[in-house]
Amino acid sequence: DANLFAVGSQSHISITDPRSSSIVHVAESCDEGWGVRALDFKSHIVTTGGGYGRLGFYDLRAQRYLDGFENGLSNRRYQEIGPGWLNRDTAYAGGITGISIRNAVYALEYDSTGTQLFTAGGPLQLGLCGAYAGLWS
Repeated sequence: DANLFAVGSQSHISITDPRSSSIVHVAESCDEGWGVRALDFKSHIVTTGGGYGRLGFYDLRAQRYLDGFENGLSNRRYQEIGPGWLNRDTAYAGGITGISIRNAVYALEYDSTGTQLFTAGGPLQLGLCGAYAGLWS
């Protein structure tokens, strides 16, 4: 809906209607408190990108995330992005060893047909250098 805005926070997405200056719906982030970093509307679907490296597709009509993303163990309501690139320099080796580093999704953009989604991001942790880019269809 062209009259709605989505605002992300650490653990929620708020859908606001500027005509009434109110929040009309709140949904939990699928990134487990790692923060909503990118949002995009496509019709009634809000695409979310977060700090834990997940893409979520929230259906405003059904008021729930789309499911059906298999990971071999269970049915999930999100898609995980790939590993991207991480510079494993002295900043990485000095304080990050033994910790799994995931790339955050900082940018989302659909093509003009709405059938392909470009995503981009990088590491969330301060001091790390890296990049992620993906094209989904």
